[in-house]
Amino acid sequence: YLVAACGTLLDPAGNPLDGDGNGSGGDAGARAFAVRGTDLAGNPNFDAGLAGWTVVATVPGEVAADLDDAGEQPTSGSVAVTSSAGAGETWRVEQCVALPAHGWSRLSGRLRSASALPGAPVAHLEAQYFGSADCSSGALSALLTPAVTGDTGAVWVTVATGGAPFPAGAHSASVRLIVEAGTTNDVDLRADELFFGDDGLLFADGFESGGTGSWSSAMP
Repeated sequence: YLVAACGTLLDPAGNPLDGDGNGSGGDAGARAFAVRGTDLAGNPNFDAGLAGWTVVATVPGEVAADLDDAGEQPTSGSVAVTSSAGAGETWRVEQCVALPAHGWSRLSGRLRSASALPGAPVAHLEAQYFGSADCSSGALSALLTPAVTGDTGAVWVTVATGGAPFPAGAHSASVRLIVEAGTTNDVDLRADELFFGDDGLLFADGFESGGTGSWSSAMP
């Protein structure tokens, strides 16, 4: 793909585009880029708030769209789970997606948590496959990312699964963020940049977690 912009384009401060990077604005510019994978989930970066996502929460308002964005983009945001009395609670943000007839998928996202209690809350991403077309029946296998627990030190942590083919008979998948408060009352967690689909990484196999478990052998 190619994106092109005219030299008359202005930034928020009123400066014209410096398309050729010579320090003098007013000239057109262009950038080429490639799309590595297609995200099957809609609004995965929460650019449009929580549009397309279903919230499951006991207390209204504890799950909401937030302006804090993992990529620091001013036009995007994240989903926030916050509570001051959340001990024992579980929250879900989920979306049912239709699957193509054949495919390969992986699941990933970025999470950030502020907590004073080690080990709580616990959050992970899940893609539960279903035989039905609307995620209502025929539960099959699921993809689960490693969990984020406790405090991430103000850092967005990437969690990801290895790649795997759709299970036989799967027609839909429920893509979910699941947050469990455990024993902590104070929950302050955000999620962003969710991806579920084929990203073209043939050997995406769990190296994100530092392991070689998806390979048949490792030498020496």
